Amino acid sequence: DALTFEKSLVVFDMTELLRIPDIAAALTYYIFHAFENHINENPAPFIAFCDEMAAYLSFDPFAEQIKIALREWRKRQGAFIGAIQDPVALTASKHGKDIISNIARKARILRNGLFSSSGSVC
Repeated sequence: DALTFEKSLVVFDMTELLRIPDIAAALTYYIFHAFENHINENPAPFIAFCDEMAAYLSFDPFAEQIKIALREWRKRQGAFIGAIQDPVALTASKHGKDIISNIARKARILRNGLFSSSGSVC
């Protein structure tokens, strides 16, 4: 198995792969499983960043892994950061409610250049 997370930065671009759902699903589970093994064996602070998260929210296997990451990784010194251009993409997603419920309470959602004072989605 050649996949490791030993480098400071590991990047996956799954943009094109999402167009092939069967392969994307298997690869999604494989990447997240390998990363889970890595953080279990190498406890240290980490950040996982998902750009254009709206595309991944419409792909159930990836959305399920995002929900697990948000719920579990902070307990292991980790942070999951998802970037979305429009908060409606999150609230409109069938996974949105679960994801919002697992966002740290001090998180702030940026919309129209302003932070919400309540920390909730504007």
